[in-house]
Amino acid sequence: MKLLAIVGSPRKGRATDTLVDKAIEGTESVVSGCTIKKINLLEHDIRFCTNCLTCVKSKTKEPISKCAIRDDMDSINQDLLASDLLIFGTPVHMGFAAGVMTTWFYV
Repeated sequence: MKLLAIVGSPRKGRATDTLVDKAIEGTESVVSGCTIKKINLLEHDIRFCTNCLTCVKSKTKEPISKCAIRDDMDSINQDLLASDLLIFGTPVHMGFAAGVMTTWFYV
C-alpha cells in the first residue's frame, strides 16, 4: 500500500504539518508495510490556471489531462495516481482552505 500525504499549509512545521504527521503515525499503526510519501505544497512550483483550456481540448484517455503549464503538478499527479491512501491537511482561513491548497485543488 502507498500513502500520500499532502500538506497545504503556508507554515511548515506548525499545527497542520504536525497533525498530518500524527495522521501518518496513526495510519502506520493500522496498515503495516505502508510506503509513505509526504508532500509539502509550499516546496513545489505550482502555478495558477490561466484558463487556456488545453486540458479540456485534450483528446487523450489519460485519467488526468496534460496541462500546458510546466510545473511540479506532473510529478504530484503521478504520486496521486500511484497512491492507495491519501491524507490532506490544510488550515482554514476565513472559511476556506489555505491559498496554496486551493491553488493545488484547482490545478
